[in-house]
Amino acid sequence: MALSEPRVLSLPHRIWFAGWHSTLPALQQAGWELSAEQDFNWLSVRIAMRHRDFGLHAVTEKVDCRFFDRHEYGRTFDFRVVFMANDLKIQIMNDNFSAFSPIDAMPQFLNTEIKSIEDFGIFATPLARTEEIIVEPETVMSMLEKIKSMQSPEQAAIRERNRSRERRQGEPIQRQQFHAQILSIAA
Repeated sequence: MALSEPRVLSLPHRIWFAGWHSTLPALQQAGWELSAEQDFNWLSVRIAMRHRDFGLHAVTEKVDCRFFDRHEYGRTFDFRVVFMANDLKIQIMNDNFSAFSPIDAMPQFLNTEIKSIEDFGIFATPLARTEEIIVEPETVMSMLEKIKSMQSPEQAAIRERNRSRERRQGEPIQRQQFHAQILSIAA
């Protein structure tokens, strides 16, 4: 029997600025592009926002977040805008604005089934150990296309074998096996 751990991703966190407030999903629906910085060293999160039509940019203050505490999963945060301008140029020492990553603020329901020790997220999954093949960067795409064309006649048969195996076992096969990795190193 598998345990199930339901979670909601992108809760409707609140944004406060100059006497008004909104939620991140409402701002996203109104055309704001949202990014978040998750600082695991200082256990904090902050939001950067941009609205192309209005020509506005904004950054919130950092909010404390204990990332590794399971009780934080259902908590909504209150973010306060500290900078807003039509041409935001901020020079703050020790800040790395490249750490912001785009986010989707629309709430999503995630139901995680726990079947094995890897599903608890206590330990990292093992890295894929693969044989190293070195090729010139410009030939990678042509090699991938050649692999796809060689395998395309067998795709339907492989998918049918997997479906019949799932029907026999009564549950979908969730495990991924890595057979190759492509690493690109820019010179």
